Amino acid sequence: MRVELFVADPVASVALYVDILGSTITGRDESSDYASLELEGSRVAIQGRRWLPSGHPLGRPGPPGLGVEIVLPVADVRSRYAAVLASAWPVTELVDQPWDLTDFRVQDPDGYYLRVTSTRPA
Repeated sequence: MRVELFVADPVASVALYVDILGSTITGRDESSDYASLELEGSRVAIQGRRWLPSGHPLGRPGPPGLGVEIVLPVADVRSRYAAVLASAWPVTELVDQPWDLTDFRVQDPDGYYLRVTSTRPA
């Protein structure tokens, strides 16, 4: 599955995913505010909101993605967490969950809620 996020500022969103979370840009069309990103098998596309059709719900005021959590599985959640802490981006604590995952959460510049997670070794 691939997730496509319509954002107000594609440059800021791509910076979070690439510079802070460590994603790789796999495709880009700057003339249309579009970038395709990959993070250890998860694919996220960033698209500027100006490309939404007139009347589209994501073009209206209010938080996008309300009630949605985007899960990004990674091999080493602790190193990703350290990178986010070093960037000074707002982040939750790193938590060892009772269901054998370790994760943290961040919100992107548009309020999309991201959970970065790894399975704990047995």
